[in-house]
Amino acid sequence: MDPFWIALLLSFLWHPAASEEERCLTALQAKVSPKRLYHGGEVVDLTLEVSHRLSHQLITHVIKMVLEEFYGYHRVRIVEQEDHFLPVNVLKRLSGVLRCTSSCVAVAKVNGSHPIPDTMANLELWLPPGSSMENWEFYDFYDSDSIAFLGNLGPGGRLGWWYPSHVDTLGMKAHWEMFKVANVSQIFRLSGEEYHMMKKHMIDPLTGKYYCSNDDCVEGMKTPPKCKGQRIRHRATEINGVCGFLLASYPEVEASIMAEIEEMELFLEVAYLGPHLVQFAEHLLKRNVPFLFLHYWPSEILLSGNFRMVLLPPCLEHSSLNPSWKCNYALRHFVKVAWKPLLSKAPDAFEVMSDLYFHQKDYEDLLASYHEGERIRDVACRWLRGKGDYLWKHRRKTSLYIGGIFPLHGSVYNAVGVVPAAMMARDAVNKDDSILEDYVLEVQLMDGQCKPDMVMMSFIQYIIQAEFKQFLGILGPACSNTIEPIAGVSKHFKTVVISYSAEGAVLTDREKYPYFFRTIGENRQFKAVYLQLLQQLGWKRVASLTEDGEKYAEYLSQLQDLLEANKISFIANRKFPRVRETQNMSQYLDEFQAERARIIIGDFYDSAARAVMCEAYKKGMTAKNGYVWFLPRWFSRDWFHASHYNQILSIEERVPCNTSEMMEAINGHFSLAYAYFAEEDALMQESITVGEWRKRYEAECANSPKIKGGGVSLPENIHPSDYAGFAYDAVWTFALAADKLLKENHSHVADFHSISAVQRLVEIINETDFLGVSGHVQFRGPSRRPIINVLQWRNNASVVVGTFFPNEEDGEGRYDAKVRATKEHMRALGLLASSNMLALDEWEIPKENVVINRKIGEGAFGTVYGGEASIDDRGWVRDLKTYLLSRRHLVHEKDSDEVSPRRLTCMALDIARGLAFLAQLKYVHRENLLRSCWDLTPTKRPHASEIVDLLSNNPCLITPCPDIPSAPLQLQEMTLVRKPSSGRRKRSGDLGPSEGSLSPGTSSVAIPLTFPTALSLESHRRTFINGLYLTTGKFEDKAIATDSPEDDYIN
Repeated sequence: MDPFWIALLLSFLWHPAASEEERCLTALQAKVSPKRLYHGGEVVDLTLEVSHRLSHQLITHVIKMVLEEFYGYHRVRIVEQEDHFLPVNVLKRLSGVLRCTSSCVAVAKVNGSHPIPDTMANLELWLPPGSSMENWEFYDFYDSDSIAFLGNLGPGGRLGWWYPSHVDTLGMKAHWEMFKVANVSQIFRLSGEEYHMMKKHMIDPLTGKYYCSNDDCVEGMKTPPKCKGQRIRHRATEINGVCGFLLASYPEVEASIMAEIEEMELFLEVAYLGPHLVQFAEHLLKRNVPFLFLHYWPSEILLSGNFRMVLLPPCLEHSSLNPSWKCNYALRHFVKVAWKPLLSKAPDAFEVMSDLYFHQKDYEDLLASYHEGERIRDVACRWLRGKGDYLWKHRRKTSLYIGGIFPLHGSVYNAVGVVPAAMMARDAVNKDDSILEDYVLEVQLMDGQCKPDMVMMSFIQYIIQAEFKQFLGILGPACSNTIEPIAGVSKHFKTVVISYSAEGAVLTDREKYPYFFRTIGENRQFKAVYLQLLQQLGWKRVASLTEDGEKYAEYLSQLQDLLEANKISFIANRKFPRVRETQNMSQYLDEFQAERARIIIGDFYDSAARAVMCEAYKKGMTAKNGYVWFLPRWFSRDWFHASHYNQILSIEERVPCNTSEMMEAINGHFSLAYAYFAEEDALMQESITVGEWRKRYEAECANSPKIKGGGVSLPENIHPSDYAGFAYDAVWTFALAADKLLKENHSHVADFHSISAVQRLVEIINETDFLGVSGHVQFRGPSRRPIINVLQWRNNASVVVGTFFPNEEDGEGRYDAKVRATKEHMRALGLLASSNMLALDEWEIPKENVVINRKIGEGAFGTVYGGEASIDDRGWVRDLKTYLLSRRHLVHEKDSDEVSPRRLTCMALDIARGLAFLAQLKYVHRENLLRSCWDLTPTKRPHASEIVDLLSNNPCLITPCPDIPSAPLQLQEMTLVRKPSSGRRKRSGDLGPSEGSLSPGTSSVAIPLTFPTALSLESHRRTFINGLYLTTGKFEDKAIATDSPEDDYIN
């Protein structure tokens, strides 16, 4: 709660009592001077808008009592207005456009007045997922002079599908796909007395009409085509229909629900019960009748804990489905909005509503205090009295936030078990009076799904929150391939990022990523372990197999150099494409067999691992046959259950093995992993042992539905995560650092993202030294150096067969020493001076002038990133894609020439001419693939015959037509680069010797071009450089020292 509320509620105790029948705050004894709201010289009501939601009604009644009894506003009126979770209608009412036309509003503003709106404030407005108040500025009715954003109410909520916990769903998980099974859907079909009662509640008793009377509703219900025939066939008995019922309130709440059901091919019909939904649901719950209903969380019925939430597809998975879905089931923020003239007409009322803030627990306590049949005013009054006494006895604490990004859903990687550990750390910090005693720590949850776009969207959601200044930083993300964009962007928002499981060998450059940390080690530390392990076992020949573009596996290139320097042959380092048409891995394993490779290091995701090990089983390349495999330890627990995945995955992702064959294939393989937990009897900073903590953690996982965190749905009986300790210690790292920072200078709480606050916070984190769940927490640069275990998979269980204790002389110690020595040597030779030959050429851009903000994809020559570059004479320059996207709204405007078909064709023609010119000069564009123009999914690309038909029917696409200008468009300057050969040695992934290769850190600006199919790569010895897409690759020149241990160059 805000300080204002403490002062307000404490003041209740300082006044004599008034009539208890008339007032709620009976301890308020002094007379309050009456206040009136004037508009246009007349007294008007101060109107507060309220919906049917109980929480909305309770909160609004609390404010009404405060305004009336403490401030003396006697004409505060609550107006019921159903919003159906659509903020547009609310904002229209507040702006006054429903009472006055836009021209009327304009005239009123000129006269220095505003039309009085239907309502003046809404204290619980649900914003659509991914939206903010800034979005509404694009609407014609939005007027920043009429509508004021008062900040977040505090908690968040979401729409969802729910069913009673006692319902037996035939062993299937609470997942939307179970409704594709008719037998499961039939469980939720009402019959007999319940069916007739449902039909009765579907009719509005005042109008005699169904609550859903649209054209697509029949007798108040929406029915998909696959259910219509079955309903008619069973109309006589009105039971045993093939489809279940999804009960809902009003059709406006989720207008696209039928499109969703049809698109997902579910056996469900939708019945609309209007305001009777909750009452009918409670009736069915008492009678133990299975039912499914669409409702919002948090609400009084769901807080009972008697329901399970159906896991629906994450928002971005809807891209191939109906675009009108708009992520309706994602987390929504509650905000407060008001008629802006209240700021001058009733400033104290405006301040009260602005300061109103609920923590999640306060919000849920308010809902839980309601009992059926009570008056809303009585409940609000009782809660206000009790909360006033509580705040009088307890010191108010300011909220500090950590923005968690966790892989809760998605096919790439899932680690829900990390969440209970983070929440346990939050609770432990808040219970410890020795740290942050004037503050309360809150951990918010976002679902990153281990996908770069979802992680970036989660980060953006955090930075646009009103409370962002009180965010200590970001906890996560989990996966290595999503870290780099966030760590890069965080520099510009001065935000600390601490990951709990990303081990990839990136982000060691503290100048480029100054605010990034991780409580786990980086996998480059595995190099010393591999070296000592291979030496002790006497193994002299090693091979590796990785996914192309996978940053997690970049350390293998350094491992290859290390092993070869110690006379251990790295006979093959093979990569397979991430985007592939089949799961066939035979060509790679055939090559290993031909090279007689017996020791194979594999680094790839679960799906690829199933394909690789299945093929190994087929070819007799398992431990049983004398082969030794090293596989990642971070796979999901059931990754090898091929029989299960073959049933749920697409044909392209299935493997020709069953689970028993897979278990035989992986039996005996090795893994390297950090010691996830300290010794069982080790004492933590909380004065409990690690063993005690692990027991509590396992209990929390078993009670996962009780975990509160922004309404994010967690499944029951969560599997404990190996990375739980690292997440737990990351929260404590934030807490201990913030405690020291605020004790030094408590004014930093106003903005943790000021340059002074974040720099000091980073310094304190660098000094971190405590005993955590995962062991001794101390950072060396961005990472820790924890103990590393060597594990072997034996008969369906991992067994520790070796332990590596790092020291300064191992792995990174020697590497860092070598880098320092090389820099000192170059400095002694004068090679690091600004005037030497390593200075930038005129066509090069300083590295600090380039911001990489997203990953575009990967190809045969490396990974492609998108970004922006600052050029002295042109400022910040963005790419052609951004140019076109920013003008997408002009496509259907006939008068616009910016993206007309003629101009787009001219662009394509100029690109083709540019390619022809480059071909004549024998320059090579190294990221120029025809498939880049099509969908990434191979099966969705057009066939050759379709392309031929297109070109033959549209000759203007390849031959200039008379109405197309022959002169090319004026484009930005493009630079051709030609540099002498550096004598680099060829490595897999390079395009042979290249005279036009760039030195590390160089870039320029141009447009991505298309490469003519007639050109031969071998015949070209120069490279065309363009800088709108930044492509990283690797060379093997040990004589060149760069800032990055990866020796990246920008192409």
